[in-house]
Amino acid sequence: MIYPPNLRPGDTIGVFSPSYPLGSKAPEVTQLAISHLEANGYKVKLGKLIDKADGYRSGSILDRANEFNSLIADDSVQCIMAAVGGMVSNSILPYIHYAQLQKAPKTIIGHSDVTAILLGIYQMTGIVTYYGPNLITTLGQYPPFLESTNQCLKDILGGYSVPYAYAMPSFFSDELTNWEEG
Repeated sequence: MIYPPNLRPGDTIGVFSPSYPLGSKAPEVTQLAISHLEANGYKVKLGKLIDKADGYRSGSILDRANEFNSLIADDSVQCIMAAVGGMVSNSILPYIHYAQLQKAPKTIIGHSDVTAILLGIYQMTGIVTYYGPNLITTLGQYPPFLESTNQCLKDILGGYSVPYAYAMPSFFSDELTNWEEG
């Protein structure tokens, strides 16, 4: 297993849009999430598809793969986070530049349908990936959920002792969110 370097305040988180074009449909929520990361000391670099829509996806397969690969190649980016998941995230797997990522491992994080990308990267490179927040649907939240997510993000990506003891939050919400209404 290859562990990517720990993420520290001042590092840059690159955001890619592997499937659903939520960034184009919910710009206010996207900005809220970006502001949250910046308030915690991270720089944010948005991929070229964050505000694009091609029907039910953010771009063609090659557009989405190229966006991801450009973040892999960008030496100023230490972490790559999914904007949101979606049912066509897995279609970029054959086009990811695994060898380049293996030469300079980066933290890759997301959840839901992004899991296919996380597992594909681990399988092809041995780089540990993180099932964790997507930018918009997780970090575009309001307190009290944001504080819990933020603490886990700092704990896991900033370095932790093994084994990590995750404390389940004492609250949850089953309220549905219409992300496209902000």
